[in-house]
Amino acid sequence: MAKEEIKRSISLFLGQGKRMSDGSYFSNENIPLFNMNPTLIGEESGEELWGVDYYKELGVSRASYVLRCTGRILEELYCVYMLPTLPLANIPTLDDGYTDAQIMAQKRDWVWRQPRKELDILTVKYRKSKNPYLDDEGNFLADKWEPIYEDLTPTSFHAIISMRHLHPFYRQNLAPTLHQNWGVNESPSLAIRATNYGNLSGDDVVAVSGSYSEIISVLPKRAVGIIG
Repeated sequence: MAKEEIKRSISLFLGQGKRMSDGSYFSNENIPLFNMNPTLIGEESGEELWGVDYYKELGVSRASYVLRCTGRILEELYCVYMLPTLPLANIPTLDDGYTDAQIMAQKRDWVWRQPRKELDILTVKYRKSKNPYLDDEGNFLADKWEPIYEDLTPTSFHAIISMRHLHPFYRQNLAPTLHQNWGVNESPSLAIRATNYGNLSGDDVVAVSGSYSEIISVLPKRAVGIIG
């Protein structure tokens, strides 16, 4: 069995997310970081249709091979935020005479008692649609994966990032909050949550960048007992 690796980039901006009054869980405000439907299939009513067709991406004959995505590897993930709608954060100064308890209190206050907006990091599960993309003659074009938002539970959440106004911006590594290896039916996701200091507004910017790899197994159909 051969394996192919498809490198993909993550590049997006986050918009307004959940209001404080909207409850504990997110429905469709979160943005998945993995492209679960990476292939442009066509257009319908002016909207682009995206599905999964690794045969097209890798240039492999569907008649001769079976391709399966076996997993994804998150390689890097960064968030850069500029929040000028917040007052400038006060960076604490730690004196050599501070006790460990005082240092911990200063760090806690720095993260959670400064004016801030929050970024939730979570996992969203996906399922393969029962209605794949077909051409006009009913021939298969591509699979389609759909999010299962009703499966969000407390275990779906990995971390909450406190974002403050640091001049001119702040770059944070998000990868340590997540595991590296992911299944084919899940994606890490990000969502903004409002605080007492409001939601994203005005000139606030939250930009996300990173990369991941998809691992594709390549099997000749004769090797799996399919002779067509």
